[in-house]
Amino acid sequence: MLRSALLAVLIVGLGLCGYLTYASLTASPVAGCGFNSSCHDVLNSEWSKWFTLPVSVVGFAVYASALGILAFTFFSIPDESKRQGEQFVVVLMTLAAVSAVWFIGIQAGVLGKYCPFCMGAHACSLIGAGLAWAAFPPGVRQATSAGVVSFLGLVMLIFGQVAMPEPDGPRNATVQQKQVAEVELRLKSPDEDRIEKSRKVLFAGGAVEVDTYAWPIIGDPEAEFVVIDVMDYTCEYCRDASHFLDQARQQYDGKLAVIVMPLPLSDNCNAYVPETLPEHESACQLAYLAINLWRMKPEEYEAFHHWLFEGEDFKNQEEALAYLDERFGKEFVDELINDNAPAGYINEALRLADPERENQLFGLMPAIVGKTQISEGAFSKLDEIMQPFEFDFGPPAKK
Repeated sequence: MLRSALLAVLIVGLGLCGYLTYASLTASPVAGCGFNSSCHDVLNSEWSKWFTLPVSVVGFAVYASALGILAFTFFSIPDESKRQGEQFVVVLMTLAAVSAVWFIGIQAGVLGKYCPFCMGAHACSLIGAGLAWAAFPPGVRQATSAGVVSFLGLVMLIFGQVAMPEPDGPRNATVQQKQVAEVELRLKSPDEDRIEKSRKVLFAGGAVEVDTYAWPIIGDPEAEFVVIDVMDYTCEYCRDASHFLDQARQQYDGKLAVIVMPLPLSDNCNAYVPETLPEHESACQLAYLAINLWRMKPEEYEAFHHWLFEGEDFKNQEEALAYLDERFGKEFVDELINDNAPAGYINEALRLADPERENQLFGLMPAIVGKTQISEGAFSKLDEIMQPFEFDFGPPAKK
């Protein structure tokens, strides 16, 4: 009975670690772990690595070893071999349990945030260790060995997490989307009735359809190449990505346009953000002003977009209103403020970012959605932007 229960726990733990390992190695989004979520913060913290490996890889190896050895003991083998296998399982599960206590402590005491998948794997480790000791009670010698191995393993685990230097620059990932036969998500404009022109472009392997005339855009809506920049005007990494996108547009010499899709990191207008951090207090207001300026004076939008990202300090609502008031007058600014149409645009953008979607497109900000490539996270150099563009559109023409 205990042996079978342990087998079941190991299978669950292996599945959880396997899922996290797959997500880490393929840079795939983790279900329910969207931007500004506790789960996302845990999985992208410095404690998510052991040396250069995702810690889930280590957990997967431990679970796979324990499961393989335990399965071996179900066969008809010599009693001595069976006892040795059982004691190996005790050692491995003790090591897993000690490691689980370490990671639970990191989430509770250091990060103050929790990853449900990680906590599930840790629970399997603790339960598995209890079942292993109950099913295969070790002698004094075996218990001592299990303790020593677990202690040395914990030392190696901690060393592998604290000894490695911080990575050079921020992290990002690019994932190629599979081609689909039918559009899965059509993002509509709340102003659909008043838009005079239309040009619908497919993104993410044909899964997403967006009208280039229906959204704020940097460049020509008829440009040969188009990407979507899902961003926030109070996001440091979004600002960096915007600067690199400007450089990429120069490389493509007017053939590349960027649809700007504001997705504020504030719970005031974004239901996927659990809590608004102080640096994002003006996120909704800035997005509203930018979208409304594009709606009313599209020729002025690009300058305002770039102004919001100028300098090292982000603009707040008061500064943006003063800027607009000086350029267009108080009467026009009042009109911008009193029009609530931008809420509809943000709600449509939320459909694109839906973490509960069966095929979640991205989980980090900013996210650059191309023809087949989706790049997300933080970008530290132009090449990280250009490589997926060159895959989708070919290299820029040499000047």
